[in-house]
Amino acid sequence: MTVPTPSLTERLVAIADRQPEAPFLHRPDRAAVRYGALAGQIRYVRERLRSWSIVPGDIVAGFERSRALMAMACASLPASSTFAPLGSTLATDAYVALLRRMRPRAVLAPPASDHPLRIAAGLLLYGAAMELAQSQTGHRFGDPWDWVADAVGLLVLVPLVMRGYADSARI
Repeated sequence: MTVPTPSLTERLVAIADRQPEAPFLHRPDRAAVRYGALAGQIRYVRERLRSWSIVPGDIVAGFERSRALMAMACASLPASSTFAPLGSTLATDAYVALLRRMRPRAVLAPPASDHPLRIAAGLLLYGAAMELAQSQTGHRFGDPWDWVADAVGLLVLVPLVMRGYADSARI
């Protein structure tokens, strides 16, 4: 009988259990991140993603500008999702194409509201909200009901996006 090989995340948590004070990640001008802190981050991310109904196999795409934060994302996100790291310098249309193809359940984006990845994710969410609102009407083109459906889609989307930004800032 073959025993399944533990995942990278399982191995990192096992190291943290044995030596929580050992350094995991060294950062310039800052204290090292310890394995114990990494294990805490892995558990937190696992629970947070689970609360959003994101499970292993669901794609989370994105990047962090800081190499240290990207290393933490690469170590902690695979605990409960499939993490797809993206390049940090693509244009908005390239991000839109990638996100359409990958269909991620969540996007890890930099805090700058004008970053092309954040704009691409917002455009796709806006389009999805419009399609959902329009699917509830029998009218889709060139009449006031289409405009009403668009407005309702925005009213539904804005609070969800704002809550998502607030939640993502805590991850």
